[in-house]
Amino acid sequence: MGIGLLLNSTNLYATLQINTTRIIIAGNKKDASVRINNIGSAPSLTKVWLSDAETKGLEGGNDRLPFFISPPASLIDAGEAKVFRFLKLDDAESTLLQDRETVLWFNVMDIPPQKESDQDKNGIEMVFRTIIKFFYRPAGLKGTPIQAAENLSFTYASSGNKTQVKVTNDHPYHVSVNKVSFDNGAVKKEGEASMIAPFSTKTFTFDGINPGVRNTIEYRYITDLGATITINKPLK
Repeated sequence: MGIGLLLNSTNLYATLQINTTRIIIAGNKKDASVRINNIGSAPSLTKVWLSDAETKGLEGGNDRLPFFISPPASLIDAGEAKVFRFLKLDDAESTLLQDRETVLWFNVMDIPPQKESDQDKNGIEMVFRTIIKFFYRPAGLKGTPIQAAENLSFTYASSGNKTQVKVTNDHPYHVSVNKVSFDNGAVKKEGEASMIAPFSTKTFTFDGINPGVRNTIEYRYITDLGATITINKPLK
């Protein structure tokens, strides 16, 4: 009998390919779908589920979430694809906040077949998991996701040889930032990627740089379609 080993998949290992970088289900829609392709050379037993911050991606997710995935598991042959459908349950409006987006995580577990010659041997079975964001977007939210991303506000406060930059999102949409950098006119430092939640403030810390004469922030946000847009803004 082998020992199971769960790995987060990368392009190096993944045989399952999801046709999107994020899934969005609108409040005025009853469902959404995603297509998963098996680009490997062997069948894959594919298990899918939704998780939140509480369950932290554990298999099975949170059964209290008001969505149902059909099917929850499927055998996808090599070179074939399967469409998984997300059904919004009737209690979604009463369970989830309606004045802002909710972000969940869509988990895809790729369980490769075990070779017959290895079934009686001790070894490690590698199981790969891919996780992408799943957004529930209530109907009637003010503005648009692009307006939220392009209207982030930035302020700074120096601390020794560090600069702390606070970014504020005053909109009801999550903003995914995959690059942020601080430029004081002489030196440019890059910070970590992050997601700024609706109606929240997040702090970025840049080591070894202080505010200068010209202080600007450059950040790159991700759209609903997975494209990246670069924005430059002055610091207040």
